[in-house]
Amino acid sequence: HCGEGRPAANELAAEESAVMRRESPSYAAYVAHQKRKTELASTKRKVMSAWNAYAAEFTRWFTPVVAMLGRRPKALCLGARYGCEVSVLRHLGCKAVGIDLVPCLPLVVYGDFHKIPFKADSFDLVYCNALDHAYDLKRVVNEAARVLRGQGYLLFSLALGGFGKYEATRIDTPDDVTGLLPAFKVIASDPLVTAIGGLNHTLLLQRGV
Repeated sequence: HCGEGRPAANELAAEESAVMRRESPSYAAYVAHQKRKTELASTKRKVMSAWNAYAAEFTRWFTPVVAMLGRRPKALCLGARYGCEVSVLRHLGCKAVGIDLVPCLPLVVYGDFHKIPFKADSFDLVYCNALDHAYDLKRVVNEAARVLRGQGYLLFSLALGGFGKYEATRIDTPDDVTGLLPAFKVIASDPLVTAIGGLNHTLLLQRGV
């Protein structure tokens, strides 16, 4: 099930954390800033021109993970922008969809990853390469865990140490993420070499027994 969903401002209270977060005058201002990058024509041109190269990278990352899932698994991509990762997961046999503040149908529907518009226990795999764009990192990873079925998997591609114009949260180590998910075991935590968006680390987690 998919429906409209966005967190109320009072649901997003600042948390005490060692993770650095960019100050924003309001949640609405944060959302507007994040949407601006996706809406830029130059951003879309860059992604579309590199679509095949990105798809090859996603295929390399996703293939061994999808092999661990059951038959016809369901996958969700958070902050999926134009949906290249969704397209790859569908090609690999998943029933996949993406959400983003700026929808790009038919691959990506509207959704805020702080309040994912799907029911609990809906997906076998949740993927995100935009955790550094989170206003509230703890809330985002908890939402990802909420919509995951049983002993499902979370796959994160991280840009450790990145904190550019549009990044809202600086993640310096994988522990900044794993420490927020004590019910999950680390399956893989490895350096990543890729040309995609400054990503430099891959993190695969599975909910514990």
